[in-house]
Amino acid sequence: MSKPIVLMALELDPRHKVLGMKQLEGLASVHYLDELSEEAFDGLIPEVEILVRYGIHKPFPDEAFSRMTRLRLIQAMSAGTRFLEVDPAIPDHVMIQGARGANSAAVAEQAMAHLLASAKTLSQHDRMIRNKLFDQRGTTKCLAESKIGVFGLGSIGTEIAKRALAFEMDVLAIDLVKSTQLPVSFLGGMEDIDRVLPEIDFLVLSLPLTDETKGIIGQCELSQMKEAACLINVGRGALVDQRALYEHLAAHPEFRAGLDVWWKYPTTYPTELIESHWDYPYDYPFHLLDNVIMTPHMAAYSGQARDRMFDVVIARLREYLSAHS
Repeated sequence: MSKPIVLMALELDPRHKVLGMKQLEGLASVHYLDELSEEAFDGLIPEVEILVRYGIHKPFPDEAFSRMTRLRLIQAMSAGTRFLEVDPAIPDHVMIQGARGANSAAVAEQAMAHLLASAKTLSQHDRMIRNKLFDQRGTTKCLAESKIGVFGLGSIGTEIAKRALAFEMDVLAIDLVKSTQLPVSFLGGMEDIDRVLPEIDFLVLSLPLTDETKGIIGQCELSQMKEAACLINVGRGALVDQRALYEHLAAHPEFRAGLDVWWKYPTTYPTELIESHWDYPYDYPFHLLDNVIMTPHMAAYSGQARDRMFDVVIARLREYLSAHS
């Protein structure tokens, strides 16, 4: 019986390639897309049973999926899989799984970086100094005197709450399953959002994107928050109504936002910096606002993030192959 064909459609260094071959030896025949000629890839397409790829970036044209008649699993090298689940090019029968939990600490740190930058108005004061302004009259927020809402207590949200508690913040949490071992002051479900929003100084979104959570923060929810509150999103862009957030930020200059996730993404993996050949990851001019800090969905890429993610991907593949051999 021939071994299942695994296609690694990832940009990997030689060390990871050797590790992947070694860890999957005896379970699968592993091929790396960047080592295949166009002709070899074309011939391999009908034989691929397992595809490993990034969650967002497409490694090859959609047309290839129509010829992957044996494809049964897509393993994403990302925590979220929503981008794949809603991709019409991927057949419905194909199983999709991610690498949840690999970089929870890194994403939590990014959320706290946005939170601290907002609380201490770092970007504004940095610009002032660069413009020869030395104004000490402004005040900043003390985290130990603040309330934070953490929406989503999965692996990432739990790490965010731990860090908030370490700063002596009062943590109010909303979770789909309403379960935690952390000493939060309030834990509720989706039905309790309106109760939490008026109380908090900071809101961090770390929910998965589902039909239930899409657009969970819109005009109505933003209007319930404090005038000088801060919204931080490290979950998924579509958790927030884009137009509502832009208009709220524009109308309320004391309100702040920290965004690491977006509403639009490039569909191909860039080999160089995305500059003039791509547009902003949003439809409204957030870049013209002073009360928003933006990062390019980079929260998970910290320290040995790539190693951790790859280790989880290989472990998931071994589990799947062992169970379906």
